[in-house]
Amino acid sequence: CAPVVHCKILDSMDKELKEYDIPFSGLKPGRYEYSYKVSQDLFGYFGYDDNWSDADIDVTVVLEKRTTLMDLHMQCEGTVLTPCDVTGEEFRLPVNGREELVIKFGDIPSEDEQIIVIPHYETTINIGRFIYEMIVLSVPQKRYHPDYISGKITSPIPYSEDGGLYSGTPAGSAKGKDDADGGNQEDDIDPRWAKLKDIKN
Repeated sequence: CAPVVHCKILDSMDKELKEYDIPFSGLKPGRYEYSYKVSQDLFGYFGYDDNWSDADIDVTVVLEKRTTLMDLHMQCEGTVLTPCDVTGEEFRLPVNGREELVIKFGDIPSEDEQIIVIPHYETTINIGRFIYEMIVLSVPQKRYHPDYISGKITSPIPYSEDGGLYSGTPAGSAKGKDDADGGNQEDDIDPRWAKLKDIKN
């Protein structure tokens, strides 16, 4: 059975990120489990800006150490506070996601985003950024209040500045202008990826 390590997130931002350090040099080959309670502070640390707030997310990380590499299995489950895309009413939006990464030793970075290359002399790896990116990409891009989906809220879909219908409508409701025209390629680009790339650069 894999040992479980419960990590308390500290108030200091630098100390908070340090809480995601995993010293692996003294670990024998095997599976090691870590659990984290992630709040909004982690996203503030990386400067991520979105209209959701008050994150309350549990993260489980399993590090599988092998002779020449390590596998990182991450899973998150929780909620964020966000306004409904249609009604503007705030609600707790469920967030669920998982990520699989391979950690190798070497000097040349990998072009594969699922493979993390670290120098041979490293003895500790910080997984804070990996957890942050997993959660950001797990937050649904379309956000609808449960009462709107069930029909309890019948607020009309707002019009955009150019007079077209709001494009982010759920299944079964009126389609937006871009949907009727076959979609807008620029709108198809996930803005969360763009924000993550800006931070990486």
